[in-house]
Amino acid sequence: MQRLFKDILSGGRGSPLDFDVECFNQTQPRKYEGLALDQLIERFKTVREETIRIVREMKAEIAAMAVFKMNVLSTTALQARRGTAIVSG
Repeated sequence: MQRLFKDILSGGRGSPLDFDVECFNQTQPRKYEGLALDQLIERFKTVREETIRIVREMKAEIAAMAVFKMNVLSTTALQARRGTAIVSG
């Protein structure tokens, strides 16, 4: 999942159109076969920490986009009230 999040944050489209989540899920348990409980817990912590970091980055990105859109909208509204808005179309 982190790879998909990072791809989306960098402007990518995320998962390919033919991505099969069921097939992906079937492959995951094999990655952990033979690991001791403490190793599993450490991997879980590492993955969760990375997920939290990515979500925080996403939240910052979304917040920045929202502020930008609000600025554009308020500027456009102000221009419209002044009669200086640029109308396209």
